[in-house]
Amino acid sequence: MDPTQKEATTKIIEDYVDSAEVILGLHLPPEYRAGVIQEFDRLLAMAKIVLDFPVPEDTEIPAAFQP
Repeated sequence: MDPTQKEATTKIIEDYVDSAEVILGLHLPPEYRAGVIQEFDRLLAMAKIVLDFPVPEDTEIPAAFQP
């Protein structure tokens, strides 16, 4: 991810955290805000790995997970 994309992504996460705080009626202490934003950034990176995994079109998805 280039620096411009990183800045845009960080801004989106910051806006999300701010909106979620208001919508959920939470008070996020200022000293925790940077950590929450950093954690959402980590979650985004993990989700990207899953979402970018190629799944062939003919893959059958089971109705229930069976380990």
